Amino acid sequence: MMSTKILISKFLSFTTFDRVNWVKTLLLNFMMFPFSKAIKFPVLIYGPCKLSSLKGRIIIDDGVFRKGILQIGMTEPVRSYHSKSFLRIDGDFIIHGEVGLRRGLRLHIDYGAVFEIDDKAYLGDNNTFFVHTYIKIGKGVRMANNNLVMDTDFHYVINTSNGEVRDDKKPIIIDDNCWIGGNCVIKKGAVLPTGTILAGPFSMVSKDYSKTIPEYSIIGGSPAKLIGSGFRRVNNADSQAMLDKYYSENNEVFICNDDIDKFCNPI
Repeated sequence: MMSTKILISKFLSFTTFDRVNWVKTLLLNFMMFPFSKAIKFPVLIYGPCKLSSLKGRIIIDDGVFRKGILQIGMTEPVRSYHSKSFLRIDGDFIIHGEVGLRRGLRLHIDYGAVFEIDDKAYLGDNNTFFVHTYIKIGKGVRMANNNLVMDTDFHYVINTSNGEVRDDKKPIIIDDNCWIGGNCVIKKGAVLPTGTILAGPFSMVSKDYSKTIPEYSIIGGSPAKLIGSGFRRVNNADSQAMLDKYYSENNEVFICNDDIDKFCNPI
C-alpha cells in the first residue's frame, strides 16, 4: 500500500504548476501559422496568458520548425507561479532557434516593429519588452528576472535653448552570450557587445557600449560604467554541473585549461 508521502508526491506531479495551456497554445499557433505548420505546435504556452492582440507575425526559421521551438510561460513556485504572461504582437516576432521566455513575460511589439531573438536565448521571469522599432536578442543570451527593455521613451523632450526635439525611439542590440542581471533597465539606443555582463540589480544602459568597452566586460550602475574586462558567464550546463561537483569536493579555485568557448557557451 502506498505511503501518504508517495500519494501526495504523485498528486503534486499530476497538478504541476508548469503545464501547457492548451487553449492559448492552440489559439496562438492556428492564428499565426498555416495549418500545416500550426499542427506541429512550434509555440507552447504555459500557465495563464493574456493574448491581447495577434495582428502581427511570428516568423520561425524553416530549418528549426518543430514542436516547442518557442516556449512561453515556464515557471517554478519560488519565482513566478502567480504571474500572468501578456502578449501583444502587432509587428514581427522573429525566432532563430530554441527560445525560452519564462512566466510573467509582458511583450508589446508595435505595428511595423521587429523583435528578433537568436538560438538558445533564455529570458527570465517577469520581464517586460516594449518594441516600437527594433530589439535584437543575440544567441545564448541569458536574462534574469524583473527587467525592463524598451526602445522608446514614449514621449519627446525639447531643448528649450535651441528648440531641438530628438527622436524618442532607437533600436536596442543585445549581442551574443550577454548576461543581464535582475532588476535592470535597458533603454533606447543601448548596444551591448558580445559577452557583456550587466550587473544587477538596478543597473541602467541607454547608449552604444560597443564603442567604449571591449567584449566580455562587466558593467553596472546607473548609468552603467565599466567594472572589469575579460570575464564570461559560464553558460554551459555540463560545465556548470562539473563545477558544482568540483566545489562540493574541493576548496581550491578551479582553473580551466579547456577551450573557453566550449566551456562557457550553451550546448
